[in-house]
Amino acid sequence: MAGNTSTDLRLWRNLVAAPLTEEFVFRACMAPLLILEGFASLQVVLLTPLFFGAAHLHHVVELVRHQGVPLGTAVLMAGFQMLYTTIFGWLATFLFLRTGHLAAPVAAHVFCNWAGFPPFGGMAAHPRAVMLLLTTAAGVVAFLMLLNRMTEPADFQQDFFLG
Repeated sequence: MAGNTSTDLRLWRNLVAAPLTEEFVFRACMAPLLILEGFASLQVVLLTPLFFGAAHLHHVVELVRHQGVPLGTAVLMAGFQMLYTTIFGWLATFLFLRTGHLAAPVAAHVFCNWAGFPPFGGMAAHPRAVMLLLTTAAGVVAFLMLLNRMTEPADFQQDFFLG
C-alpha cells in the first residue's frame, strides 16, 4: 500500500534533505570560515544560527499566500520559529565545533524535525501535568549537564575549532 506522496515528500524534506543541506551550509561551510577569519568559537556559535534562523523567514510568505494566515499572525509565527531555530542553531553549531563532525548536528536536526516542538500546552492540560513537566525539566537539566562531557573534543580527535 503506497503512502501519501505529499506526506512522503515532506518527510523526505524534513528528515533527510533539510538536515543534510542546512547543516552542510550553516555548520560545515559557515562555521569553519568564521573560525579561519579569527572569530572566537563563542562568536561563531552565537552568530551563525542567526543566519540559520533568518533562512526560515520565507515561511511568512508560505503562511500568507498558501495557508491564508493573516500577515500579523504569520509574522508572529515565523518570528517564533526564527527564535527556536536560532536556539537550535546554537546547539548544532556547538555540536559541530566540539566534535568536528557534521554527523552530530545532522543527527540532532533529524531528531528535532522528527519530534517537533514540545507540546507544552498539551502537557499542562494532561491529567499528569506535574509529572510531565517535571520529567521534561529534568531531561533538559540532564542534557545540559552532560552536553560538555558527551562532546569532549579529545574524544573525537578534534582540536582545530576549539583549540
